[in-house]
Amino acid sequence: MFRLFAVIVLILRAGSLFAADPEAEMYKGAAEAFRDKFYERAEQQFAEFVSTFPKSTNVPAAILFEAEAQIFQKKYDGAITLLRAKGERAAELKDKYLFRQAEALTGKGDLDGAASLFHRVANDFPNSPLRLEAAYLEAYQLFQLKNYPVVLDLLGKKDGIFAVAAAADSKSPYAVRGGLLLGEAWLASGKPDEARTTTLPAPSVPDQPELDWARSDLLARIELATTNPAAALPYLSNAVTVAKTSQKPILEAQSWNLEAEVYRKLNQPTNAIASYERIAAATSLPLDHRRLAVLKTVELFSSGGSISNAIARLDSYLTVNTNEPSADLLHVKAGELWIDNFRALAQKKKDPANDAASTNALDQARSHLTTVISRFTNSTYLGRAWLDLGWSFWEEGTTFAKPARVQESETAFRNAFDKLTRSEDQATALFKIGDAELLLHNPRNAITNYAAVLHEYADLPQVRNALFERAYQSLVQASVEADDFGNAHAYIKEFRAAFPNSATVEETLFSFGRALAKKGRTAEARAVFEDFLKSYPGSALLPEVRLAEARALAAEGNWEGALAMHEQWLATHTNHVLRAEVEFQRALALDKVNQRTNALLVFTNFVVRFPTNTLAIAAQNWVADYYYDQEQWRTAEQNYQRVFQNTNWLNDPLTYRAQMMAARTAFRREGYDDARAYLTNLINAAQTDPKCPSSLAVEAWFELGDVFLSEPITGSTNGLYNFLEAAKVFDVIIKQFPSNKLSVLAWGKKGDCLFQIASYPNYAQSYLDATNSYQTVLDSKLPDVPVSARNQAEVGIGLVLKKLAEGKAPVEAQMLLKAARDHFLNVVYGKNLNGQPPDPYYLKQAGLEAGRVTRLLGENDAAFQLYRHLIEKAPSLKTFWEARIAALQQQLAADGTP
Repeated sequence: MFRLFAVIVLILRAGSLFAADPEAEMYKGAAEAFRDKFYERAEQQFAEFVSTFPKSTNVPAAILFEAEAQIFQKKYDGAITLLRAKGERAAELKDKYLFRQAEALTGKGDLDGAASLFHRVANDFPNSPLRLEAAYLEAYQLFQLKNYPVVLDLLGKKDGIFAVAAAADSKSPYAVRGGLLLGEAWLASGKPDEARTTTLPAPSVPDQPELDWARSDLLARIELATTNPAAALPYLSNAVTVAKTSQKPILEAQSWNLEAEVYRKLNQPTNAIASYERIAAATSLPLDHRRLAVLKTVELFSSGGSISNAIARLDSYLTVNTNEPSADLLHVKAGELWIDNFRALAQKKKDPANDAASTNALDQARSHLTTVISRFTNSTYLGRAWLDLGWSFWEEGTTFAKPARVQESETAFRNAFDKLTRSEDQATALFKIGDAELLLHNPRNAITNYAAVLHEYADLPQVRNALFERAYQSLVQASVEADDFGNAHAYIKEFRAAFPNSATVEETLFSFGRALAKKGRTAEARAVFEDFLKSYPGSALLPEVRLAEARALAAEGNWEGALAMHEQWLATHTNHVLRAEVEFQRALALDKVNQRTNALLVFTNFVVRFPTNTLAIAAQNWVADYYYDQEQWRTAEQNYQRVFQNTNWLNDPLTYRAQMMAARTAFRREGYDDARAYLTNLINAAQTDPKCPSSLAVEAWFELGDVFLSEPITGSTNGLYNFLEAAKVFDVIIKQFPSNKLSVLAWGKKGDCLFQIASYPNYAQSYLDATNSYQTVLDSKLPDVPVSARNQAEVGIGLVLKKLAEGKAPVEAQMLLKAARDHFLNVVYGKNLNGQPPDPYYLKQAGLEAGRVTRLLGENDAAFQLYRHLIEKAPSLKTFWEARIAALQQQLAADGTP
């Protein structure tokens, strides 16, 4: 107001001079240039006027205008220098000279200096028309400096300069502004009641609707600071009305924004969103305001879990505002929302890989992000777009176990690192490169990147806070994966020094100890655990560490020590969540120290006490195995049944193993029908249930064949049926599982079946088939074919040849018997066994048959020599072979053979 008034007065004054007066003309021209805001021209012309007419009475005013023109051009130092240098000639304009100096200091940011000069104006010039404004501005500068106590004193003291000046002109805008500023100071001091008391009486000022708006706005903010924020809403309604009536859309938007904040504090996000949407729909507002409102709406939807609504709002805004100058930012934000949407879907679904919506979310994210990368090549958000693109690949790769996606994430993170400036985002990109390298089993490269995060961003507090603990933890993990435990130990030492009170340090040290134990370095692991127990006696991980220490002792074979530690643990941690696991480990330790009866008791009680624990099925299985080892077949079978009939354990692979063991117990007790039923169910499960191990299907078929072979023969046709059915079963194994080791054994078993079948009428051809089956065993190239299988095949061929010799002519019979004996002797002398000893069972059978055939051939000396060789070969059967020698000697004596 003062500036406009001064220009008008001075121009009129100049116009009253003689029109041809050069002084008046120059002064008038400069004043008109100032009025029309040609400040550079005004500055030059007023300076020229002062220089041309140094003795003019208008010089003080010209200097003042020159300084003001400089202030408008932000030439603050020049204005201050000019006003200070010429202040002596200011005379009646002295207060104005000080006032403009204060304005220039404000422009420079010297709020203290400005407040000091405004104080001089208000204090030293009681009759100045600027006194009230100066008193207000002094308080305003100090408010900006947050010196609230002094502001309260300046504005609130009843006999203070401001109060006196305001009382003299209560309708002045500065009187009202000062009263509002006093309310602001009380509010900033945390005293809303005093702020309300001060603000409510503020009068309305004609032609100053923004002050009415400011009053309502302040009262709303005061109520927002109380325990009843809803009381702000009527004031905001009034503020909106004032702003709308006075056509102040910016103020209207500010009120809607504050209204949204009130609703947010009241936890009414729907109403808050409605307030933001009013801003977004106001076409009279600058686009920046509308965009910010949309982003706040998106934030509310997102934070409230309505990510799909957030995405829809952002997409609709981008669709309508096709020329949005910040489209790159909004596309990046949309990409981030789609990634958040994927994460939400992945958390809700047990198997998100089967959910098309989760995959679509990442596709949508990449569409937005690649739009920025391809279309906005100079965007300041380009690096962030690459970073988010890396996250999209990372989420898919880690969630769905897709190494190729993890590899793509590494490439994107590298591009992000190159495009970003030195910041937390750039450090994050480098960190994620390390994560990708670690997941792709390149731990050495991962270590390089994690270490770079520590070395290159140590001076950025936000990076230290966000990444350094994780970086140290990952460095230890990567070093362990690289089998460099020395390096891991060194990083742990650094980690502990940098973050002595961090829970992550404790977790990392504990994980390091477990990694050592897993590698079999149990002594080192126990040293780490002991260090942990001494260094962190109050740690929440203490029970887990003590348990790991006990397990390390067990891994060393010190079961007595492990048992003692488990029992001490149970006595100390009576209600801990790990108690069930420790009880289980204690039972295992009891088993290992030959206290099997006590182990049985603990495992039995375990199943009763912890029926839903994941270890309960293993405990029940141990109980069943215990009775199996004791040959208590029925009790064992009942306990195996409890394993696979318990509905809590239906998805555990042990249930299928329990069905196999139940079949074996039934077989041992000669319950062949039950054994057959168990095995048939297991075979069917292997065909329909992917959780059933395929190896058990082979075993089940094999056991089923043995059931047919072992079932007692009750009639002449029943025997043939059993052998035929058994041969079919073993044929299934041969055809369906040709690469399984049991297929070789199945050939041998099939040979046994065919050998027996050949003894029945009309099946003589089966002798040849049996020989072919046995020969297949001998010809097998599968690795690790058991010695017993090869021995069985040799014996089987020998028995077939021996059987075929019956009833043949002497020459042919002798040839067949010699061929049979050769196969028996292959077992005795270990032929084709690669230096391995024969199987004891088949060695005895082969020796016995070789002796019989040798005697049939009349080679008694060879028979004696064979039995003596077998005594040396199998000393544990010495008595048996000596009895054979004695029997042969008696027979020869009875026959009169020398």
